[in-house]
Amino acid sequence: MKKIGERSALSKLKSQWQVVPVFLSGIVLIMLLINDLQTPTPPTNSVLYIEYLLSFIASFILFFWLLYPIIKDVQYFLNPGNNVTIHIKGYLFYFIYTLVLLLSSPFALLSIRFFLQDEKYIKIISILIIVSTLFSLYYTFGAATH
Repeated sequence: MKKIGERSALSKLKSQWQVVPVFLSGIVLIMLLINDLQTPTPPTNSVLYIEYLLSFIASFILFFWLLYPIIKDVQYFLNPGNNVTIHIKGYLFYFIYTLVLLLSSPFALLSIRFFLQDEKYIKIISILIIVSTLFSLYYTFGAATH
């Protein structure tokens, strides 16, 4: 007998198939970044449009799940209620946490890499993008299976 709130095996399988494009784009993005790290960088390192597209797809589920805390933070700051000091500490932590996750997403890091054209920063940010993409893929898999 199925428990309340438990998803069926077919439902889990459907949600896992929906994340296949996210995983494929994440894997291709990681391969492109590893290729960029191995080749010497040209004087003006440009970011390919396909890298932007793949990083957005890899970050999409993470953006979608972070939309709820962002909306809650905005609603709280517009109407804080009576216990302002108690709630500010909790909501400030979640606001900073959400902001850090958004800024460390593959899409945001790729945008930062585009604006920083210094060769020493490009390699570091490329490694951070790879780690961030792996985190996004892990987060996407967790969201799809639970």
